[in-house]
Amino acid sequence: QEPPISISDLDLPILQGEVIVYYSEGYKERAANLQEIIEAADCFLGRPEVLGIELNLGLAVLDAKDWSRWTRIPYGLAHIQLGDSPVAIMPATEDNILVNSVQENKHRVTDEIIVRFHNLGFSYESAAVIVFMDLLGIHEIGHIYSEAYETWPKEKWLSEFIATYLAYAFLMESRPELAQLWDTMMDSMIET
Repeated sequence: QEPPISISDLDLPILQGEVIVYYSEGYKERAANLQEIIEAADCFLGRPEVLGIELNLGLAVLDAKDWSRWTRIPYGLAHIQLGDSPVAIMPATEDNILVNSVQENKHRVTDEIIVRFHNLGFSYESAAVIVFMDLLGIHEIGHIYSEAYETWPKEKWLSEFIATYLAYAFLMESRPELAQLWDTMMDSMIET
């Protein structure tokens, strides 16, 4: 069976707001939490002194079952759907390929990194969930803004850099403690 053309075709519950959120049954609280941070990032990126673009942005928070109805991409690999109403697609549960692969490397992380996580108030495991389940959504809307700003590069590495740069700019200004968490997780990934 062919996947639907649009996330809205999945006939999911919807949270209204500045950013519309489609979510799998049972994940309304996660959808609302992501909606809050994505709306803040959307507001930041849309400011005239940042990018000055207004988007009709959406977010989909899908469990593994709804994810498989939508795409063949492995569960947990966040991505986007472009168009008139672009959507960032995020996993609803931490039992996914990205979080699992990061957590499998904990034994390779130095004590210094573990202490840095602890000093920020997180375990390595909880940091992996926050970075790769929540903050990655900001990176995904960075891709959407990059495309809307007509700076979407052909080179994959440059596209990822721009999306990360936009996400990090938001975190540094609006959520500096989460920017430190992001930094620490990226350092741990370089180590492992």
